Amino acid sequence: IREIQNLPVKVLEHDTEKWTKYFLDDHEISLLRKLRQDTRIKLAGETMDVDVGLVTGRNEFFMLNEEQVKKWKLQKYVKKVVSRSNHFKGIKFDEQDFEHNAATDLHGYLFLPPNKDFNDLPKACQAYIRYGEANDFHTGYKTRIPKRWYMTPSLWNPDAFVLRQVSDYPKVIINRTDTSSTDTIHRVKLKMDIRPETVAISFLNSLSFAFSEVTGRSYGGGVLTFEPTEIEEIPLPLLKDKHTIDFNHIDTLIRGKDIEAILDIVDEELLIKQLKFSKRDVSILRGIWIKLSGRRSGRKR
Repeated sequence: IREIQNLPVKVLEHDTEKWTKYFLDDHEISLLRKLRQDTRIKLAGETMDVDVGLVTGRNEFFMLNEEQVKKWKLQKYVKKVVSRSNHFKGIKFDEQDFEHNAATDLHGYLFLPPNKDFNDLPKACQAYIRYGEANDFHTGYKTRIPKRWYMTPSLWNPDAFVLRQVSDYPKVIINRTDTSSTDTIHRVKLKMDIRPETVAISFLNSLSFAFSEVTGRSYGGGVLTFEPTEIEEIPLPLLKDKHTIDFNHIDTLIRGKDIEAILDIVDEELLIKQLKFSKRDVSILRGIWIKLSGRRSGRKR
């Protein structure tokens, strides 16, 4: 009992902080609080607008693989879409990535007929819509509301993607295709006149990773979930234009799952060289991320 009484009491700031932080030591909490007030560090929302992906209402009807597109002769009436986190291997998404996904039979095509009344649609679209109605796909909560239930609203191509749910760490994936995403993947529009590649690299630092663990929500199973506003609340220091980090090299390391090597590179250039953080503070931030992400991942077991 005496040992318990002698333990230090952490001062909780209930109005602004999440309980997750209190698994951290006092010096770790103090550093996060100090950095929250650091005017050098902007929030991600000052760099990007994050929005939900497409909501179809019935993915089993709207989302097709290549075989289904060919079967229904819908090649002219589909839109490329990503719908799963494992569609992304690196921090860029290009046509080669999309073709690789399509070859693995993933559903990467959204049924997108012309925005016309049924009788004015091409015959291939009419046939597929009749199939959908025969299977009651038009009677779902979200599909029965619009007059043309077979149309998907809010269709636009983002500058980048961010994952709604992550098992390891969040990342910004640059979109180099005419692809959109379903609501399992958030869509990003950049607000600043800045190269998308710079944003993607800058996000991969120990400060942003540490704050992502206390900004996102973990409901169990080791998965970290972010709503669009929670992504925008993550502190995101940005690399200055003249930096020595090669985007393609970082993308290769991401695909090889070598995140520690990436953090070493970005932390050194961004946090230490450009923002003049001490190596001790960077080490503490890395430790916070490792501790909280490890605790979260441990819940899977």
